[in-house]
Amino acid sequence: MNDSNHHPHRIPRGLFILIKPLGSLWFGGLALMAWLVAMACATIYETRHGTAEALEAFYLANWFRWILAFLCLTVLATVVLRFPFTRKNLGFVLTHVSVPLIFAGAMITHLWGVNGQIGVSEGQTVSQFSTDQDALIVKGPSDSTPVSLELSDDELARLDAHAGDTGPTLPVGALQVQVLQHLVSSRFERSVVNDNPLLHPALELSVGPGSAAHTEWLFADQELEIGESRVAFRTVADAAEWEKLLAQPADNKSSATDGLIKITLAGVVHEVRLADCTGKAVAVGNTGLTAQVLRYLPHAVVGPDKKVVSGSDQPVNPAIELEVAGPQGTDRRFAFAKFPDFQHAKSAIEGLEVLFIAPQTGDGAAVQLLADPSGELYVRFNPKSGPQVTKKLTLGELVVLPGAARPFSVLRKYDHARIDWAMVPADPDSKQQKPGIQVALIAGSERRSLWLQKYSPRTESIAGASYEFMYGDKPTSLGFDVRLEKFRIGTYPGTGRPRSFESHVTFMDPAFGGQQSRVISMNHPAKFGGYTFYQSSYRQEEGKSISFLSVARDPGQPVVFAGYIGLLAGMLLVMRARILDHRRPSAFQVARRPVKRDAPSHARQEELVAV
Repeated sequence: MNDSNHHPHRIPRGLFILIKPLGSLWFGGLALMAWLVAMACATIYETRHGTAEALEAFYLANWFRWILAFLCLTVLATVVLRFPFTRKNLGFVLTHVSVPLIFAGAMITHLWGVNGQIGVSEGQTVSQFSTDQDALIVKGPSDSTPVSLELSDDELARLDAHAGDTGPTLPVGALQVQVLQHLVSSRFERSVVNDNPLLHPALELSVGPGSAAHTEWLFADQELEIGESRVAFRTVADAAEWEKLLAQPADNKSSATDGLIKITLAGVVHEVRLADCTGKAVAVGNTGLTAQVLRYLPHAVVGPDKKVVSGSDQPVNPAIELEVAGPQGTDRRFAFAKFPDFQHAKSAIEGLEVLFIAPQTGDGAAVQLLADPSGELYVRFNPKSGPQVTKKLTLGELVVLPGAARPFSVLRKYDHARIDWAMVPADPDSKQQKPGIQVALIAGSERRSLWLQKYSPRTESIAGASYEFMYGDKPTSLGFDVRLEKFRIGTYPGTGRPRSFESHVTFMDPAFGGQQSRVISMNHPAKFGGYTFYQSSYRQEEGKSISFLSVARDPGQPVVFAGYIGLLAGMLLVMRARILDHRRPSAFQVARRPVKRDAPSHARQEELVAV
């Protein structure tokens, strides 16, 4: 890296004094040693913790960049000290200049390069791809275009370390979305709050004896299994119905006709009986919607083919497959009686909510908790044999189940209960980290907070409008369209195991009105519009193939290639100079050669004879 052939008389003295230490062999060796030690540590760390953590801890860390900068600086100082350049040191200069050039190209790619991914199904056209940059994405009411807010690593680290600080704000029409908190690894914790705008009673029960007791929430028109007994909760708003309920014994022979479906649209609740809409469509009030129960499943489970089926005829997990149709489209979903807040997919009808109240079957619940029109609580025992008993119940009073050793008591009663999933920190060392952020939704005088776990979208209504929120990868426009015409999977002969897969795509540029068809496979990427598309993976979903393409743009690649070519050319020039120097005789060899003297002339000979 260094030698003693400096030319200080050709370099300004001040500059020479400044760069001479940097260009010395000692500094160069120190920088090279620091870089080699860092690379060795990074390699060992990557084998134990994975590439993602190694990138964060080493390759993308600021201290690692400072080592590279120091190494480049010493190399450049060595080159400057050889000024002015001659043909003899051209290889040396070219080799040393190429090293910082390679690092500069890598830095250009890091700062301005693009890496992302496209997921596109057959026949679908996309014009955006998602990058690895974190972002908050919000889609407003109707079919408005989603807007995004980039969340830098430094910003997320600040929100993670300083609780109470506020982050950037994303305006979405009349809504302001402000980032409040970030968790590196998170999990959801279920709780029940009493702020539901709709009437939705629920009871908090303490189940078990003494210090071994635990809490459970029981919502109206649902059942809870305590030991071998079932406990149900029912509210009665009409006084006449309440008197009738007290006067009559519990019906132990009720059937599936007792099931009820509550359909909420724009805050208005409409009730439809299960027996009325099973196998046929019925009108839902004056909403213009129709509801039809396609299947009633008393024991809903996921079958071997990943379809929901009934595992038995016992009411273990009652559910219905419901189809609601109207001018906005058709919404098909599963509604589970025991899991009212479970949403299998995004609703095709805006503002639609479905609550399924399962029918009472068999012997009915062993214990019923009843709320009269004034809100007072009662408990009714329904033994299989003998008279039923109904008595008033106070909060905290112990209820002993017949023939069971697990008593319970009612701790609280909520009239507007809602299940809230709060996000709490999880184990940061888990291999499946799930980052999350908390955002504040502000619309006029209305304000609420919302937790978002990465890649898990949530729909929330505020100020009469519905929004979709997601914490994920930042969407970026391509500037042109990509359509997947066909996706083909090649298999090994005689087996169904995939051997290869390829995407037949069409690139369409609206600005120029042209299009190009390409085939992208594992080892054959395609280039278009300044991007390179690679076949990454695929997924089969509902009979359709979804192809995932990696998208990359590397502006530093020409600089890196130029550095590689310069490095190779410089090394060849150095080797050529060394070979020529080896062939050229040395000064010692020239000194040892015999001197050939010319014979004296004839006149000189005569002169010598005379003497």
